[in-house]
Amino acid sequence: MNLTKKLIAGTFALTSLFGCSSIPIQERNFPEGHISGVEYSNLNQKAVPYKLEDQIIYETRYYLQETEKTKESLPMLFYPWIKTQRELDLDSKTIKLNCSEAYIPKLVEGETKGKKDKWLDGIILGNNGIYGVKTYMTSPEELKKNKESENSIGYNFITTEEDAVFGIPTMNILGEEYFVSLVEQDKINEKEKLPFYLIPVKGSKIRIDNICGNLSIYNENQVYRPELFKEKLEIPNQTQGTISN
Repeated sequence: MNLTKKLIAGTFALTSLFGCSSIPIQERNFPEGHISGVEYSNLNQKAVPYKLEDQIIYETRYYLQETEKTKESLPMLFYPWIKTQRELDLDSKTIKLNCSEAYIPKLVEGETKGKKDKWLDGIILGNNGIYGVKTYMTSPEELKKNKESENSIGYNFITTEEDAVFGIPTMNILGEEYFVSLVEQDKINEKEKLPFYLIPVKGSKIRIDNICGNLSIYNENQVYRPELFKEKLEIPNQTQGTISN
């Protein structure tokens, strides 16, 4: 009998001996209380979709936050970007800005001589530097070309708004338009204040000096400057953690 026939005969003999029974499978169980089935994944920024509007005002970055209007303040807070954190709520899918330092535009105290109140009524706009604002007046030589009539003693001509050109920056916030102008150089670094004024366009008057083209804005008791918000801001306690590789 060759080798192949011997193997077939041996297999048949074993099958006859044990029938169709199979080898029992050994069952393995986790110890009681053992946590299993742990899965690994990544959670990224898409978990909470949002958008923010950043304001760059005189080269500094801010967020604006609505607040209650009072008799002496405007209904907004300026959050310095570098003092702010974004809080993403994973359950509600909402975002909140937590700021350690905020500023609210408040009425500016000014010259009180001859007044019944203490509030500033207007400002003179600076005309120097990259943020300087002034009026560009048509020269007398150009105006002479537009003579209406003349005689031996003199002449006349017509001027319009196109002969006194200016542009004053404004911002529209919560449906209201404001002039946003730098404060005087000697006040620009005053502690706990931002370096600009806000003046509502509504109710304002613009004054132009003919001799030099300087501009000023007049709005009685309506000159505001952002000051440090003294009320406590809601900033939660934080515990920081790190993950080591």
